[in-house]
Amino acid sequence: MTKNNAGSDKPLQPPANPGIAIADLKVSNSLGLHTHPSTVLAKHVLASGCRVSVTCIASGEVALGHSILALLSLGAAQGTALRVSVEGASAETVLAEILALFAAGFDESTS
Repeated sequence: MTKNNAGSDKPLQPPANPGIAIADLKVSNSLGLHTHPSTVLAKHVLASGCRVSVTCIASGEVALGHSILALLSLGAAQGTALRVSVEGASAETVLAEILALFAAGFDESTS
């Protein structure tokens, strides 16, 4: 057993961080993350009150989810792998909503 900083014999525990949620996904709609889905995503992020970042896994480029221009700059075509990170009190809920938007192809054709 390791003593913690307070000198207690209780085992050290990693700090809980319930305000962060992360998931990987692939862009499914045929036109990729173009103007319409970027606008829908940015509006959703702004309304959520959470901090959202979208990372292109292949290039490592990161875009803040509230910025349409930054999302467009990812150049995420159909099939591009992205990592979505959400920070905030409702991170899990917001992440689930974002995943649903991507899964639905932003209501565009996925073929």
